[in-house]
Amino acid sequence: MRVVSTVLLILSLLGVSFGVGPRAASTAPIAIFETPPPEKFDEYGFISVTKENRRLDRFVKELQRRLDVTCYILVYGKYQGEGEARANRIKNYLIERRGINHYRVEMESQYCREDPQTQIWIIPPGTVHPAPGYDGGLQRCKVRP
Repeated sequence: MRVVSTVLLILSLLGVSFGVGPRAASTAPIAIFETPPPEKFDEYGFISVTKENRRLDRFVKELQRRLDVTCYILVYGKYQGEGEARANRIKNYLIERRGINHYRVEMESQYCREDPQTQIWIIPPGTVHPAPGYDGGLQRCKVRP
């Protein structure tokens, strides 16, 4: 009995609550922080390089305005290697021509669809990027004939 009393005294001195008494009825607010979801900035299919660069320029302005975010760009090609070539062109444009820090640019291009597609996402801090093919439509990459 003496050991139990000693253990209870030590635990109460350490601030452990047993669900009874004034500490159990504490109504202190608990802070819960929600991470914002990723934001789809743009999505387009097969377009000319000039039109794509205009869209990327609008995206660069948003990245310059919001210095705490990163970008995640998903590029789907129709044939094997097509998405990767487009992704490399976009990445080089953002980093080398527009001066975006390479740590802020993440690309994914290993998936294919029937129609080529590019998705540009803004990823706030602490947010997980969207999974490729979250909206379906993925297929095996075809070998160019």
